[in-house]
Amino acid sequence: MTEVHAPGASCRLGPSPTADAIRLDSLRTRDAASLAALLGRLPPAPWDAAAEAGSPLAAWLEAEGFVPYGRTVTVSRTADGLPRAPLVPGAVVGPYRNAEADHFIAAEAAAMTGTGCFAEMGSPTGYEHAEGHGAFVVARDGNGIVGFCHAQVPEGLITWLGVVPDWRRRGLAHALVAAVAREVTAARGTHLLAESADRAEALAFFRALGFRERTRRVLLLRRG
Repeated sequence: MTEVHAPGASCRLGPSPTADAIRLDSLRTRDAASLAALLGRLPPAPWDAAAEAGSPLAAWLEAEGFVPYGRTVTVSRTADGLPRAPLVPGAVVGPYRNAEADHFIAAEAAAMTGTGCFAEMGSPTGYEHAEGHGAFVVARDGNGIVGFCHAQVPEGLITWLGVVPDWRRRGLAHALVAAVAREVTAARGTHLLAESADRAEALAFFRALGFRERTRRVLLLRRG
């Protein structure tokens, strides 16, 4: 990632995981004036940023034209010691292959439609070409892909997780998270971290796997 600095402010630039934009990662700023100076040194928008909900940074970003598009809760746990994943009859979990792109795009749309992140990303998201980048596993039912999970390795950051509606509440998401956890520990990673949608159902899933809630964040986008 490219680092950008201004007096009293800094961030790292990278591709956004949730929008077709430049992600302002690890954004830090002393005050609103420092943020404005930093933004003046960036490539042209669109820009994607995240801030702790209710924080001065969130307010300063909105004052600079950023618009909230989602709310998340950061959850984490150790990568080892997950509850045993259930066997899900009819589904097999294994590594993703780019040759399955069409199946993945269809499954992704079915699983993620209705979420703020997917609405901003649009389809296809780019994950259909992510074979070999981090830990990327999918569940197949013999006809196509019915679930997926991607995580950065060895950092253990889960960036994309979904299950198509007909396969939910069978333990498939648990099995997918367990599969990427094994890859994280094999790479000597120690923890799993995820940005859960700030919804009761999503948080209940992570709590059941032993994740603990850390911080609530708002996702903001400034369009070009």
